Amino acid sequence: MKAIVEFNLEDVDDQKNHLRCIKSAHMAAMLWEIRNNLYKQCMNEAELSNGSIADVEEGIDIVFDKLDDLFNRFNIDPEELN
Repeated sequence: MKAIVEFNLEDVDDQKNHLRCIKSAHMAAMLWEIRNNLYKQCMNEAELSNGSIADVEEGIDIVFDKLDDLFNRFNIDPEELN
């Protein structure tokens, strides 16, 4: 089975669509990185902060809950794309 996608690179809209296609693996990797490693990095930094760790962790959890909502809304599973 083959799929062939053609773009007219003289057309501005097709140029943008072409760029999206060739960058899709990078975007998928970035989304996976955000979902899996950024959380750990934020939690590590929270441990080093002077503020209440519970407050900082709660803030991080809120942000990542929102990220999860966005992943779900756009039907994106970073694990599936990596």
